[in-house]
Amino acid sequence: MLAATYKKIKQEFTGMNNRKRTQKLSSMKLIYLTLLTILLLSSCEQNSNKKASLNEELIDIYKMEIKMKLEDAKRLTEINPIKFKESYYEAKEIQSKFDSIYSLIEKNDLNINPLLKVIYDQTKKHYTYNTAKKIEIVLNANTTNIDSKELQTILLDLNSIIISQIQSDVDILDFKFNKICVVVLPEERVIKLGDTYKAYALIGAVDSTAIPTFTYENQSKQIKSTYGSIQIKSEKRGKFKSKGEMKLISNHDGTIYRFPFKFNYEVK
Repeated sequence: MLAATYKKIKQEFTGMNNRKRTQKLSSMKLIYLTLLTILLLSSCEQNSNKKASLNEELIDIYKMEIKMKLEDAKRLTEINPIKFKESYYEAKEIQSKFDSIYSLIEKNDLNINPLLKVIYDQTKKHYTYNTAKKIEIVLNANTTNIDSKELQTILLDLNSIIISQIQSDVDILDFKFNKICVVVLPEERVIKLGDTYKAYALIGAVDSTAIPTFTYENQSKQIKSTYGSIQIKSEKRGKFKSKGEMKLISNHDGTIYRFPFKFNYEVK
């Protein structure tokens, strides 16, 4: 059933980007969960059979979603291994433990708490409050009293959330920029005839919707544009050292990040 369902939706996903695929899967899960909720309100035998069938379909959808998330993580790792390799292998390791739990459930061995506790301890740095509470509820529950298909559905939901969180945490310190420019930093602006002009060319990125705060020589001011301007009046000759700080607020979670800088200059 999983192979057939996966093949069908894989065809539907052709040409879709990751965001649209995730939205489609979320919509499908919502439909199945709604139907299951309706059937839970009825206890007739026919509806019980339908509930079991829907649970199986929902399990297939969760497995497919997790498979796609791991495929995306692998693809990102191949594109940028420095950034994504560690999180990808962490996700694969956690997935192997979840797979071991599913194997136990299929053998009607519901002694899953030791493995689930290992997953909880290894990945709790990634959890939101709600995810942590969900795992704690399962850990404290008597799993022998839960239908195996329903238990697997609950665990697959957690599995999917944890894989997503491991991947999204890679970008937690990333900043979103809407303008990119090239910055040229010359070693010397004035050179002698016959000398070689040398400069560094760097990629500069700014976010015009999140203007940083610029601190220079302990005086803080809000930058009116996306670029900070340093102006120093030369009052005496000599070599001088100076420093400052740029403060940015993350669009991800509101965390304030501080970026100190320093520079030297000479007045002749």
